[in-house]
Amino acid sequence: MQSLVVDTNSVIKKLEQRGFSRAQAEGITEALKELDASSLATKTDLKDLEIILTCRLACWISTWGPLTARLFAVDLRIGAYPSSSIAVASTAPSGSGQGLLSCSS
Repeated sequence: MQSLVVDTNSVIKKLEQRGFSRAQAEGITEALKELDASSLATKTDLKDLEIILTCRLACWISTWGPLTARLFAVDLRIGAYPSSSIAVASTAPSGSGQGLLSCSS
């Protein structure tokens, strides 16, 4: 079990300044020291996850994006969506390549 490193004196002083009794502040500090930190994500864990998800999204977009854009364009032609959803879907600047309808194959 990996524990959090806690500056107990600093935490107790801050809690006392905010109206906790000495006993309450010590109890909270002890509870913090007993937390199991082994399941917490680190900044590195989050960065690794961001890279993985970005790669998966890029793969999905390269595979399904053009098809999805074509199907959406066909649905627009037949009036399958209300005009309010079209405005939201097409708010990317013209020529930016970021809108749903701007995908090219």
